[in-house]
Amino acid sequence: MFEELPPLDSFNRPLWAYEGRVHDNCERRGHYELGEFVKEWGDIGAKKGWCLFEMGCKGPFTNVNCPTMKFNKGTSWPVQAGHGCMGCVEVGFFDKYANERKFETTSNEGQTNEN
Repeated sequence: MFEELPPLDSFNRPLWAYEGRVHDNCERRGHYELGEFVKEWGDIGAKKGWCLFEMGCKGPFTNVNCPTMKFNKGTSWPVQAGHGCMGCVEVGFFDKYANERKFETTSNEGQTNEN
């Protein structure tokens, strides 16, 4: 169509869609920096839109453009609707990320595909 392929990451995914971390573009990122986390569904932090990392959000480990492109013609995306990122685009999603527990990293895990 454009006579050339777009730049790709190490998993052959187009960089325009998979270069940035969800965490870096999340509207709840400021709360992460301030240490303001939702501790259980429906608590005061959830009502105030605080960071969902403690509830299992995989945004810091996920490279995709969901926070900027959003779903349904740019209407919303899971984190904006109150559910943490599940990391569904990452390699090993079903075995590694598909749960609502906080993700514990080892020395080799949790790195972006550029590391």
